[in-house]
Amino acid sequence: MSDNEDDDDNPMELGEFDVYVIDGNGDPVGGVKVWANFGTYYGVEAERTDEDGHVEFLIPEGFIHTASTVTLSVEGDEEEEYEVEDGDSFTLTYD
Repeated sequence: MSDNEDDDDNPMELGEFDVYVIDGNGDPVGGVKVWANFGTYYGVEAERTDEDGHVEFLIPEGFIHTASTVTLSVEGDEEEEYEVEDGDSFTLTYD
């Protein structure tokens, strides 16, 4: 076994975060597009929510060490910035 095999603190490792989309009543909204803007260098990713209103985004390699703020929006509506780390979860409201 190598010394790096169990190293969970590898700064080059990709992370991930979850986004949940709910409506004004707190019910999940499936099938809507969520945009995650990682900035000029890392680009924009878009995914559709599943029936539970959930989508998962991978954090680009090196992103947390240089930027750490992602802009999220649902279906191109109001954008909001969030500080993001591996394992974070955000809930956005979309009516």
